Amino acid sequence: MKQGCTSTNHLKGQVLSFDLLVAIVIFSLVLAMLISQISYSSKEIDETRKQNEMMEASYKVSEVFFREGYPNDWNESNVEILGLEDDGRMSWDKLQELENMGYQKSLSLLGLNYNYNITIESSTLDWTFGKNPENSTNLIKINRLSILNSSFVSIQVMVFDYE
Repeated sequence: MKQGCTSTNHLKGQVLSFDLLVAIVIFSLVLAMLISQISYSSKEIDETRKQNEMMEASYKVSEVFFREGYPNDWNESNVEILGLEDDGRMSWDKLQELENMGYQKSLSLLGLNYNYNITIESSTLDWTFGKNPENSTNLIKINRLSILNSSFVSIQVMVFDYE
């Protein structure tokens, strides 16, 4: 009788080992799926954060058309806060000063971590300032309206980066 009991105990140990192996495989699969989902979610969160930052930067750039800046009669050598408005309308003189100061200084004054491009269009005007967004990987575009030289103009602000 002893032999029969020993052999049954021996089989129970093997079944228990097989059950443990199946449980470890299932646990490993679930853990792998969980890790891949966390990784995917993390990338998605990073992309959303970047898009939100770029949207905020695009509004920051577009706001320069609706404030005077500091000092009010700034030029490329004394500007502290960039603004392109004068007496409630966009100033052509300030647009010219923006061109004179150059892209890098304007980028610094705006405090941007992204590149930008501004296009102002009307029936008689087509003015562009900034970097070319061609080959950019992420791009946010905002359209605004303003008045320049007694006529309505369309302002297109694009904020983008190259990766």
